[in-house]
Amino acid sequence: MLTALSGGLLLLRNEGIYREVRALRTNQCTKSTLRDLTRRVVRGFAAWAALREPVFSSLLCAGRFISALSFDQISARELRETKFPSDALVLPSSYQARIGLRQLERLSRLTTARRRVAEYYDRRLREEGFQTFAHSATPTWTRYPLAVSDRKKVISVFAKGKIQLGWFIRYTCEDAPLIKSSAGLCQNARVWARTMINLPNWYGISLADAERCVALLLRLRDQDREASAWPAVIS
Repeated sequence: MLTALSGGLLLLRNEGIYREVRALRTNQCTKSTLRDLTRRVVRGFAAWAALREPVFSSLLCAGRFISALSFDQISARELRETKFPSDALVLPSSYQARIGLRQLERLSRLTTARRRVAEYYDRRLREEGFQTFAHSATPTWTRYPLAVSDRKKVISVFAKGKIQLGWFIRYTCEDAPLIKSSAGLCQNARVWARTMINLPNWYGISLADAERCVALLLRLRDQDREASAWPAVIS
């Protein structure tokens, strides 16, 4: 879900810190221009189209053969090209601010819906014998974290079932520079970096959609129990 066309939000409880952060932002960023706004609107519509059928399935298939069209490769390129601080930092436009404020008005409803789906994943996966991460509060992110022994195979099986999975968070991937430069260190962190995937919990997903994900995991386990097994960690 695009909250504000590549925008972001920082919530602060302390009014003094809020004023300082706002002053820093105003000092470091330039005002949004018509060119900036046009570029972001075009990117927003492109993302909207790319995540809907039949474009999504077409791009997903093409991405297996053409890296330039791979969703994961596109995400990796954006991460490499992102630098902070940068002279290109631009204040959000009024259009983006309106989108963000509308999302804030819906935040409680969105959080409730995500919690319901996450609780469903918790219950169903445990009923079927899958191990999940312990937590003190039900996750309400747009993704539900799960670790599997063969991430590439699980992602491939889901893609054939027309469900897009991916790496849990890009910067936990095993090919990240930090992981590569720390060979022999933090072995368990490297295990999670190689095995984390996300199950979808974005806006509009239903419990029936979540059950499709569980059903695919069960089908995969019947075919190859090791692929979906909880990875071994170093004690």
